[in-house]
Amino acid sequence: MQAPTVLPSEGVRELLGRFRAFSQDLKRQTDEQTLRVKARLDSFWPEFLEARRIQAQFDRDKAPGFNLFRLLNLEGVEAVHTQFLADLLNPSGAHGQGALFLERFLCAIDREGLAAALKNTAAQVWVTSEFHLDSGKRPDIALSCPYQFLLVIENKISQGESEGQLQNYRDWLDRYVGLDEAKRVLVFLTVHGAAGPKSLAGHYIRFSYLPGVEKWLKDCLPHVRAPRVEQVLMQYLQTVRELYRFKKEDLSDDEE
Repeated sequence: MQAPTVLPSEGVRELLGRFRAFSQDLKRQTDEQTLRVKARLDSFWPEFLEARRIQAQFDRDKAPGFNLFRLLNLEGVEAVHTQFLADLLNPSGAHGQGALFLERFLCAIDREGLAAALKNTAAQVWVTSEFHLDSGKRPDIALSCPYQFLLVIENKISQGESEGQLQNYRDWLDRYVGLDEAKRVLVFLTVHGAAGPKSLAGHYIRFSYLPGVEKWLKDCLPHVRAPRVEQVLMQYLQTVRELYRFKKEDLSDDEE
C-alpha cells in the first residue's frame, strides 16, 4: 500500500519560496557586480598600461632611481662621505667649480668673514683628509688658508666621538696663536647634528647632514655649471635624505 504524499505546510512553502527568491536575487546581484567589476577592469587596464608606458619613458629619460651611492652600498660608509665632501671643499677639486662649495660652506657655518678671504685671487687653500697630527689623532678633513683660517671637520656617521678626540683637535687648533680663535674653526659633523662634550661648548660648531649639508649643497646647485657635477650632487642629496631617515642617532648629546 502506497504511503500518502505529505504536502509541505504553508509555512514551509513560504520559506522555500523566499529562499528561491533570495537565491535568484543573489545571483542577479552577483552578475551585476561581476559586470561592474569587469567594466571597471576594462576601463582601468588601458589606463594602467598607459601609466606604465609613461613611467617607463620617464625612467628612460630621467632614471630617478639610479644612484651610485646606493647601488654600490656606500650610503653609510663614513670614509666615502669624508672623501666626497673633502673634494667639494677643495677649490682645486675634481668638481671644477673653484671655491663655490667652500665659500658657501663657510657661510653655512656662520663664517662669512672667512669666505671673503677666498675672493683674493692669491689665496691658496690646502685640503687634506685623514690628516695625521703629532698626537696620533687623524681629523677627517683639515683645510688651511695661510694667514686667513684653519678649519678641521670631524665627520661621524656610524659611531660616536672617541674619548678626547674633539678636545685634541681643539688643542691642536689653539696652537696657532697667530690666528684669532674665530679663524681656527672646529666642526663636528653628524647625521642629526649631535653635540660633543660639554667642556667644549662654544669652542666648536655643530653641523648636521640634514638640514645642514642638504641646505648647503642645495644653495650651491644653481651655481654649478657642469652637468656631470650637478647630477652627482642630486644623487648625493638623495643619499643624505635616506641616511637621515634610516640612520639612528647614537652619538652623545650631553651638551644641553
